[in-house]
Amino acid sequence: MLPGSKIILVFLWLSPLVLKAQQRSSNYGTRSNVQLLIDSAFAALSANPSKSFDYIEKALAFSIKSGDKNAEGFSYQCLGKINYKLDQPDLALPYYQKAVTLFDLSDNKQALNDTYLLMANAWSNLKNVSNALKYYGKYLGYIEKTGNVDEVIRTKHLMADIQYRAGNFHQAIAQYNEVLKAEQKRENQAGIIEAENKIAQIYL
Repeated sequence: MLPGSKIILVFLWLSPLVLKAQQRSSNYGTRSNVQLLIDSAFAALSANPSKSFDYIEKALAFSIKSGDKNAEGFSYQCLGKINYKLDQPDLALPYYQKAVTLFDLSDNKQALNDTYLLMANAWSNLKNVSNALKYYGKYLGYIEKTGNVDEVIRTKHLMADIQYRAGNFHQAIAQYNEVLKAEQKRENQAGIIEAENKIAQIYL
């Protein structure tokens, strides 16, 4: 082996590792900056909504420039949340959809499914039953795998309430019965009584 060739081989082997470390460090810095801007946007929301949008514009610029899809997703998610808090759920939905696409690309399952819940809430606010149930269903499918029983029951209760308000009483009863069985299984008396009362209301 020629003199110095070992050093070259080691350098070539280490280069991709160094590059990955630099990329991780860069992404961490980007996400820290983006999170600070997102926090600032929410802090300014009640007093100065236009300032909130300024902060998010900067957050998007940071994340897009760095190519960090995850940070970009959180920026769009924040835009959706701001519009929702300003009683504009119809304007929130396109931003949530962009966030979903980006979280899917970055394989961030937690953020992806949290955004499904936000979309479900927005559609529910708009009284679009089919889309609200669609996205609550997506969210439910994820949290059932995590074993978060409280959140599973809460989501099923929300879905039952939507069916009830829409006049879909058979579907509402079926959903409330699922909630009742889950509450009985964990012996939650308050939850049992609430589910039984909801079912009784339908039969009145």
